[in-house]
Amino acid sequence: MKYRSPVVGLYRAGLRAAELGDQAAAENSLKEACALRPDWSAPADALADLYLQQRRWQEAQVLYRQVLDIAPQRKQTWAKLGALLDTMGGQGAEVAWQRALELHPEWWPYYPGLLAHYEGLRQTDKAAHMREQIALLHEAPLPIKRFWWNEHISQGTLAGAGGRWAESARAFKWAIDFLPGEPVAYYNLGRVYQQTQQEQLAKVAYEKALAVDASFTPARQLIKDLAALKGRSSTADVRAEDPLLFLARGSVGLWSGPRARRGRGLAPPRSSGGYRGITNLD
Repeated sequence: MKYRSPVVGLYRAGLRAAELGDQAAAENSLKEACALRPDWSAPADALADLYLQQRRWQEAQVLYRQVLDIAPQRKQTWAKLGALLDTMGGQGAEVAWQRALELHPEWWPYYPGLLAHYEGLRQTDKAAHMREQIALLHEAPLPIKRFWWNEHISQGTLAGAGGRWAESARAFKWAIDFLPGEPVAYYNLGRVYQQTQQEQLAKVAYEKALAVDASFTPARQLIKDLAALKGRSSTADVRAEDPLLFLARGSVGLWSGPRARRGRGLAPPRSSGGYRGITNLD
């Protein structure tokens, strides 16, 4: 596809190359875009994401800070910087997380990020306060819970498709926190465990899916598959013919069926009835 702006073309080419796994081409295209338009934050942010994926943490940090110098309202970049700084030891991470929350106080995933920061530094009082803030959202009306459940199912599925298993598992666990009576998140969490050779945890997750919905047949079938695969070298080759799964041999298949789609399109309001809503830290 041709773009009227060559910078946009380079940026899009870089994103596409990254999606296809060609990191060298992605880096080259994004670097060219940054050089041509140093005042545009998007290519630099994408390049920082690429460096983060490659564990080139110092380079990623420098770029995220450059992005925020250009566009200080990029809340997601503040959150990514906070998570990166926590990975690098935690210095400066609290400021980044709090800035993300100031810009978007309704975006609940920033709160666990700040909680993890406090827990990592053993700041028990701040961690306890943050847990209270997070607990408020779990008391929210059902439409808000379903919005976040859908959000985490989508995030977990995308992360799993990219092989980011820890991120995928975390998203599905968050989905379970919001709607523990839905089987889909348990099932998808089981798929992640199975893909990472944690068969016993996978079995437990499938059993939990059936405990909340005995008619959820994908989980029942995979429990049978686990038993059949016991003792083999790989658990990845599971019922590729199952039409309920978008499953490729050697990759994880994550359920995104009708139950996962219910309620899509809902967004959390700033206030709703008696729901107190999450507020930012002082």
